[in-house]
Amino acid sequence: VNDGLCEYPDEGFDCAGWPLGACCDGSACFQQSQINCEAVDVFIWKGTGVSCFPNPCLNAGCTDDTACNYDETAEVDDGSCIDIADGSCDCDGNVLDECGVCGGDGPPEHYDCDGNCLNDTDDDGVCDEFEVAGCTYSLACNYDITATHDDGSCIFAEDCATCDGSGGVDANDSDQDGVCDEDEVPGCMDSGYLEFNPLATDPDGSCSTPIAEGCTCECASNYDASANVDDGSCDTTTTTSGCGTVECPDLDCDGIVSVSDILALLAGFGMDCNGN
Repeated sequence: VNDGLCEYPDEGFDCAGWPLGACCDGSACFQQSQINCEAVDVFIWKGTGVSCFPNPCLNAGCTDDTACNYDETAEVDDGSCIDIADGSCDCDGNVLDECGVCGGDGPPEHYDCDGNCLNDTDDDGVCDEFEVAGCTYSLACNYDITATHDDGSCIFAEDCATCDGSGGVDANDSDQDGVCDEDEVPGCMDSGYLEFNPLATDPDGSCSTPIAEGCTCECASNYDASANVDDGSCDTTTTTSGCGTVECPDLDCDGIVSVSDILALLAGFGMDCNGN
């Protein structure tokens, strides 16, 4: 039973409003180059004055490549283009960060957008917040390879000292006499003893014989049996022996009469007793 609600297309058109017999190849369309004296690119169905577009035979969609829903396969724009929302920088709703990057997180903490430190007191390229205080001198005993800021704590091995390998110093001068332990020379350092060693730097208790100056020539008339260092006072012109006072020819007082005594005599030949 017809309820009277049927709707029918206009004569010559289908239910979608397209002319009957429309051809997808465009053969049923012609180009009307001007409408109202304005140059346009409008296609109309022959004999109808109805625009061919949107044409169901063509792929319709957004043809604006700046739109969020741009369809690169669209052959005709259907007016569906969606622009980027105001305040956003992309179709996902992101905004520009302080460095001008769309959807960016801004500069890293303590840096500006150019990668420079916001705080760098010593201008060494390391932000104050990341500085590591310590000794930065590589020859110091407590050199810290991780340090970026020298804090004046460097310890150096001077004089006899050497680095102990743990950031400290070994003095290497046990008696603190200014002579390194490895350079010490043990010996008698008291010049008042026969054992005195002028090269000694470290007393070793070897001083045992005090120096007693006097004439040590047994042939001399003033021989001093207690003397152990001859002081040049020996009188060898005469001597006393068991046979009485006789001339003493041992002029160099070496205990024997030899060529050296003759040479000593010749050396003083022509001089008076005062050496003149």
